[in-house]
Amino acid sequence: MNAVALVNGMSMTSGMKNGRVTILLLIAMAVLLNTRTRVLIMKNGFKGRGKMGRAELRRQKRAVEKKQKTFTLTQAQIDDLKSDAANKAVNQALALLFTIPLEVLITDYWPKTAHKRGKEFTEKLLALYHKWEDGEVSMADLKADLWEYGGIMFQYAETEQS
Repeated sequence: MNAVALVNGMSMTSGMKNGRVTILLLIAMAVLLNTRTRVLIMKNGFKGRGKMGRAELRRQKRAVEKKQKTFTLTQAQIDDLKSDAANKAVNQALALLFTIPLEVLITDYWPKTAHKRGKEFTEKLLALYHKWEDGEVSMADLKADLWEYGGIMFQYAETEQS
């Protein structure tokens, strides 16, 4: 018999209607509150005095001992991941190489003639990029022009990797 049945002096049966069960539960709660009996209700709905069941203890232990996932990759897979990351970085750098200067020129210098001049500018950018690829222009020359005309110098510092 459960607590509700003990309060009313009868046992719970499956034939009881939902309304009767609700009334019996309310009466049982009132009796427990009037007698000042303390019953702890745990997260999972079981009554108890704060003790966890075996299954709950095991669940907590598994959550604490959960290991980090480990993947095994071949050298070819690692190389593919590296080359994909490098390709994405190069593609993004090239997109920024063309879009940032063009946006500055369109908004600040060519608001009225941007359609005509923008195409010419990007064609000249591509031509200079192809000259650099072919070795006709060196990176040192480009950096020197950037310093002379733009006032920007790139300095690279060695950093420690942890």
